[in-house]
Amino acid sequence: MSQASQMSQVSQSQADEFPAEALPLRVLLFVLEAAEALGVEQSLIAGPCLAALAGCIGNRRRIIINPGSWVEACVLWIAVVLRSGGKKTPALNTVLEHIHEREAAEIEDEKARMAEYAEEMLEWKKAPKDERGEPPEKPEKATRLLVSDVTTEGLLSVHTRGLLGLLLHRDELGGWLRSFNQYKGGGQGGDAQTWSEMHQGRPALIDRKGSGTVSIPRAAVSIVGGIQPELVASTLSGEHLFDGITSRILFIMPIETMKTWTDETISDEAREGWTDVQEELLGLLPDKDGAPIDLPMTEEAKLEWVSYYNAHAQREAQAEGPYRSALSKLEAATARLALVMQLADEPGSLRVGIEAMRAGIAISEWFEEEARRVYQGLEEDDRERERRAVCEWIAKRGGVTTKRQLARHGPNRFRSKADEVLKDLVAEGSLRLSPQLGRCADKYVLATATLATQKG
Repeated sequence: MSQASQMSQVSQSQADEFPAEALPLRVLLFVLEAAEALGVEQSLIAGPCLAALAGCIGNRRRIIINPGSWVEACVLWIAVVLRSGGKKTPALNTVLEHIHEREAAEIEDEKARMAEYAEEMLEWKKAPKDERGEPPEKPEKATRLLVSDVTTEGLLSVHTRGLLGLLLHRDELGGWLRSFNQYKGGGQGGDAQTWSEMHQGRPALIDRKGSGTVSIPRAAVSIVGGIQPELVASTLSGEHLFDGITSRILFIMPIETMKTWTDETISDEAREGWTDVQEELLGLLPDKDGAPIDLPMTEEAKLEWVSYYNAHAQREAQAEGPYRSALSKLEAATARLALVMQLADEPGSLRVGIEAMRAGIAISEWFEEEARRVYQGLEEDDRERERRAVCEWIAKRGGVTTKRQLARHGPNRFRSKADEVLKDLVAEGSLRLSPQLGRCADKYVLATATLATQKG
């Protein structure tokens, strides 16, 4: 089977199949309504929701996998692979609307406190020295959650004001990936080792010229953003495929469809439920010393985890190259996803139960297939990538098209050469030609389509 055919098979099996039913009820309701209102796949809403939830939990909770030796921080890195104009920005903004508003309010409150403090200091200084008393107390700075700075220096500086964890939101993550080791001196730029520590909730520090060392005892930064498909190969190639950065990213690569108008909106109930979940997680308190509270699994959840772990290890052993590296990191993400599912459902939980573990596994296995598609795409040349785009477009139409349909409604770059493209895909086995009697146009059917679809 050709690579384009293989990719279309994976694409078909994953289209619109994000396991939304695994999400906690309030998150599920928001995902379903937001996806309908924006006219996008559910994964384009659900993925950013997962990153937002992880950012809200941050250093408040961790999950114990093996007591005394293996604990996972609640940090997720999620990237949406979608072209410009594919609605990834509206989706991200819809998911993060409350966090953006909350952050803006925190900063405005800080400005108001500082203005009041400045007035009090002015009055204090005007008073005679023998009547001044104690100077006004300087107000605390705003507690931070949301950031956009991708340099480790800037990020760790903000982290000092958000020790319970941060969420990095960038519409385009390509710049973040290209920033690694861009600068070699002065502590500037990104650094793969520091980012690895921020993914694992470990201590991180950086030396700054003129202002000393910035040290974070438990650096935890979740990430959400997008990458354009045309930039994936160049951005993720080279050292990032092997330095542990790319392999920690959970990719979402929705199959593009033609935009259609919708009058659907997100109900107040769905918005309020999503807001409430985030606020409840942000309201969780860490341990007395500021350390995360570690949640064990129930016995049933641990058995489910062990079964998953062993099956996943077999798949990892059979994989090769960068995809194998991604699988090696995905097992930790599975435990993190289970923790997110547990707390988003019951924020006050003291254990991670079997239902949350099953949900985490289901979502992780979906991300595993998305990773397969992304890493296969990295191995394609331009011709294979173009042919796959046509196969994915046909898959979205039920696995069948005609030359006229491709020429009139297909991706723009293929409309003028529809006949050539279809003949090439038939020759390589990705499509089969189904001649029609009379004046009906010939049908081209995906070789991986189901028999029922082919008969249609």
